[in-house]
Amino acid sequence: MSESSPALAAVPAGAALKIVAGASSHEGNVRPVNEDSYLARRPCYIVADGMGGHSLGDVASQAAVTALNPLVGSDWAEREAVREAIREARAAIAGLAEAGQTRAPGTTITGASVVLENGVPCWYIVNIGDSRTYLWRAGRLQQITVDHSARSLHPGSGLPRNIITRAIGAGLHAQAAPDEWLIPIQQGDAILACSDGLYTEVPEVDLSEILTRALGDASGAENVAGAGAGAGAEVATQQLQEIAAKAAADLVNAALSNEGKDNVTAVVALAARLELSAASSLQDDATLPDPFSEDDTRDDLEFGFDDTQRENSSLGGAANE
Repeated sequence: MSESSPALAAVPAGAALKIVAGASSHEGNVRPVNEDSYLARRPCYIVADGMGGHSLGDVASQAAVTALNPLVGSDWAEREAVREAIREARAAIAGLAEAGQTRAPGTTITGASVVLENGVPCWYIVNIGDSRTYLWRAGRLQQITVDHSARSLHPGSGLPRNIITRAIGAGLHAQAAPDEWLIPIQQGDAILACSDGLYTEVPEVDLSEILTRALGDASGAENVAGAGAGAGAEVATQQLQEIAAKAAADLVNAALSNEGKDNVTAVVALAARLELSAASSLQDDATLPDPFSEDDTRDDLEFGFDDTQRENSSLGGAANE
């Protein structure tokens, strides 16, 4: 399915942004139930992966998405509103636990919301768990989020990939705030939010090739869609929606063509039109490095991130099976 942003109306600070998005989700070739959920409606492009093997994993992931639903319909999200939605999701998921359960329900959450910072449209990216958010820009794919997993904390240790150290719920006592990144949007940017069922089956180089192949056809339609109102712009916007939907479907199909052992979900959000007023600018304390700079790491891109949150749980964390 694909989702488009609401019609552009009066936008604060002279900034205008058109987003088109597509999403695809599948239970995979092995599992009988799809515990992934997603939201692909402006201003939020989010994936949640319910904890496999945990009770009510599908309900937990849907609770995370449902908490963000009140933000849908606005052109711009507020960062604090996104944080509050995650807190509400945590409370809702805690309420799902039943007496006598040995494994509490839980979910990951990852993705981007569009926000304004001093008139500049930005991707506000959040992450808890081992789902991932990537930024595709000018044919290059960059993983933005950092996996909250035992293997990520201790590379080369041989620890199981599916032991995650942070989640919403899942019986983890330390329920830390999400990691956060703030990245100014460029026209033609695409956000990929996905569950681990995608990136464990499809190498990053293939993810990049699939996106580049699918989104490489978008530039001409972007120019027409950004030209203003009229039938031509409407047709071009529809073409962009189809391109985003096809990109998401192609990614999921690539995972299914491999072993496809897990649930797999991909949300692709494309910045199809961007206009800024001359006065729009980020303050120095909010300006972030180019995510594709050779000198930058993902930690350099993080906004408001406390590094001590990385190890808020022991290696006996939740198993995302």
